[in-house]
Amino acid sequence: MNHAEGLQRCIRNFVLSELDDVKTMSFKLAAGRIESSPFKPESMQRLREELASLTPDPQLSLTVPERQPFYLHLLAQSLRELGDPDWAILTQGEECFAQGVPLGDVSPLGRVPQVFRARVKERRLDESEYNPDMVNYSSAELSGDQLEEHFRKEESLGRMYPSTETAIAEEFGAGKLLVSAMGALQKPNGDVRPLHDGTHGVRLNNSIKVLDRLEVPGPDEILECVAVSQEAHEAVFGISADISSAHRLVLIRKSDWPKLGCRARSQDRVIWLNTVGTFGISSAAYWWCRLFGCVGRWVVRLMMSMWAMQMIYVDDLHLVAAGPQKYPVLWMMIAAYEAIGTPFAYHKFKGGLRIDFIGCHLSYDSWSAGLSEKRCRWVVDWIDRAEANGWMVLGRHFIELTGRLTFVGQVLRWMKPFLSPLHSWAAVLARGTVARMPLLVHVALVYIRSQLCKGRRLLQPALAQAAKPRQAFRTDAKCADGYVVLGGWALPETGGTENAPWFSLKIFPKDAPWLFKEDGSSQWASTSAEFLGTMAALKAFGWLEAGEQGRDWTTLIYAGTDNRSNPQALKKGGSVSWPLMGLMMQMADILIDIGGKLRLHWRPREENQEADNLTNEVFDGFEVGLKACWFAGASIIDAIRIIEQSFQLRVWYARVPTHSNPADAPSRLDVTGLENFLVGDISWEVSSTAL
Repeated sequence: MNHAEGLQRCIRNFVLSELDDVKTMSFKLAAGRIESSPFKPESMQRLREELASLTPDPQLSLTVPERQPFYLHLLAQSLRELGDPDWAILTQGEECFAQGVPLGDVSPLGRVPQVFRARVKERRLDESEYNPDMVNYSSAELSGDQLEEHFRKEESLGRMYPSTETAIAEEFGAGKLLVSAMGALQKPNGDVRPLHDGTHGVRLNNSIKVLDRLEVPGPDEILECVAVSQEAHEAVFGISADISSAHRLVLIRKSDWPKLGCRARSQDRVIWLNTVGTFGISSAAYWWCRLFGCVGRWVVRLMMSMWAMQMIYVDDLHLVAAGPQKYPVLWMMIAAYEAIGTPFAYHKFKGGLRIDFIGCHLSYDSWSAGLSEKRCRWVVDWIDRAEANGWMVLGRHFIELTGRLTFVGQVLRWMKPFLSPLHSWAAVLARGTVARMPLLVHVALVYIRSQLCKGRRLLQPALAQAAKPRQAFRTDAKCADGYVVLGGWALPETGGTENAPWFSLKIFPKDAPWLFKEDGSSQWASTSAEFLGTMAALKAFGWLEAGEQGRDWTTLIYAGTDNRSNPQALKKGGSVSWPLMGLMMQMADILIDIGGKLRLHWRPREENQEADNLTNEVFDGFEVGLKACWFAGASIIDAIRIIEQSFQLRVWYARVPTHSNPADAPSRLDVTGLENFLVGDISWEVSSTAL
């Protein structure tokens, strides 16, 4: 505790002495008006000397190991004083951050159970024929001059150096060199980002084993950050920062350098060796996470009881502080990171009360979080292009979209249930296939687009629980030939049905054709009818009144039904059967409008007799004057009809006896009596190059 207090005192005094007005400087930082560090180099060095004086070996603390920027000895000694479980990896032993860490291909990288959970599954990598000297991809060949210029800049920073095959063999031994294929990704500013393929040909990634599970902040942490900030009941201020060249800040042990070879051009004699972590090598993310995890924990520990939170996602850092001291606290965290050697890209800083972070948006003025406007526009544009192409899509593009929407769905909870058709199709869709989306897939995408276009990209994470959970209403539905009856009643505070508002609504095929087959039967749609009854009750009993819209709190609505499927479907939030899927979409739309959440509880039929009587048009015990006189399902039914007409969803399944099914015999390869019947294997994958 004394060590942490000393660190905090040094940094606080430093910030207050260096920055005349921390509030104004915070606003400039949030607005992106600070291009470089506001701390003078000589002042920052004096701060490091003060921090080093608090460690057992101050002189050693001020040394910086080669080829990386961090004061690893200062960090290690300080973390040891603070009781950190992973301080030794910084400077102790032959394989540490100060001396260089291994790639992990010779032996698995050891477990650190105090910091990471164990990895339980691994991503399957492509298998390819071994080739230790690969040629570059076309994107790199077209950018050879830019790649070479980039490599020379990296050389000046000690991250790469040029050599030849003969010189490398003399220095490291014959057979050690691996030259990976390079790709090049064009940046918006015209520069290129080198992509080092450590998988294909050289098979380096296939040999690397990481036993620890990497975990980074995700949607849950983002929502929690906003919720905890709200609970502070103080004004908050946030900053999102960017760390320059994150993966390139980890020194790799010298014996592994020849495995990280590449060329600017395939025909070049010069081979460039990486000496630090390389984007495209599977262990690079692990080592950066472990190193900067030590830095982050050091900053957290020295802040002690000050109200401050931080999230780190690879090279993105999000800082939040609350209360009267929020501006000094923010600058103290920034100064601490910089003192230990973190290279910030100050021109990329942004912040305030509304901040984008890793594709998400955090709003500390409305206490909400969700999708950033830029990411939202990407999703909408993708769906627009797919629609313009007649819903024809390349497999890899669709799989990419599904992955991104899965991440988004963890923030925007209304979206998650409607991703199930996408996952089902993506699971059987080959990446090289060009195909038309199944009907339910593009129905789901159209719904997602409509919600995003309505501005529903943010979510309030805090849920105000009802003080006394009680059922607000109970409903039932009767499905018969030629009609469906919906019934429900609102449970009064006191008394029974004589004091209860109620409704009984009869629906015919002309009103809702999607509930009926061609012969007029509706029994097949009992689950959908029951769910429609629940939606009618929300309207009948005033839960959808306009006055409730736009409120900034969440209400929890409890209701009862004797249908087992509806509570389960509502708990999942969606369904892949029609028309229940359409009704669930409409329900989600309604609940978002009123800021509500609905919980359905199953009751045995015998305990739901009152609602059952209403569906049988038996009104004994109910007051006629309390009947809701309106067509509750009108807007809902119209919405479903529009969806059906747009996508021609007039399809249902009927059971056909096996002996009457003409497809039964061919399914068993019995083609007797069938002409021009093709027997053979069906290929589900069509190469995109063959189209």
